[in-house]
Amino acid sequence: MKLVKAVILSLITFVVTSCGDNGPYSDKIALYDIVTFEGATDQGAKFSFQQVDDSPVIELLARGVVFDEKKVRKNQRLLIGYYPASGKAYESGEIEFFGYSQIYHNEAVFSTANQISGWDKTPVYLNSMWRSGHFLNMNMLVDHSSQERRMELLADESTLNDPMPHLYFAHDLLGSPESYGTQVYASFDLSKVWNRETCEGVIVHINDSNRPQETYQFVKTH
Repeated sequence: MKLVKAVILSLITFVVTSCGDNGPYSDKIALYDIVTFEGATDQGAKFSFQQVDDSPVIELLARGVVFDEKKVRKNQRLLIGYYPASGKAYESGEIEFFGYSQIYHNEAVFSTANQISGWDKTPVYLNSMWRSGHFLNMNMLVDHSSQERRMELLADESTLNDPMPHLYFAHDLLGSPESYGTQVYASFDLSKVWNRETCEGVIVHINDSNRPQETYQFVKTH
């Protein structure tokens, strides 16, 4: 069982690296995306991501951007804000980077039926869920708590050889009282499930207080 602190879950205040509110108005295209930090180079910080499903990999370069290695590590998933230097959205190239946020990220965990039990203990308010390559991303509201909670994506071992393995998003406040909602972004690496030869897609189970839908299917497009 994966226990995490609320400070990790909370959408940390966006760290702005450019002009503040008093800066000049800009009509440039502002984009916010969950990306993988590929590391630092002499030119600056490099990121990569796929916009949705199996769309082409986009590589971004933020010249002059340097992260504190204690806070941001290579291969870490981040939510970043940026302007594409070309003015065209979702093309590889240089960007004007203006901020980032830490998000919760982990990989899908192979689990037995006993380990999956109780996965739906505490509902979340799901705003959106989407796949980008081998990552499953989520934007949701969860009850704020300063205590540890359970939050993980569980892969049912008994379905791993099926064309559509079953995944369960487990969330449990572990006895903490309900509180106000906190926005959370999460990104889960599905590689160990998604790259199996028998896998044609996945079925994701979630206890969602926003809508009655309990499962979502994500199918390989090629």
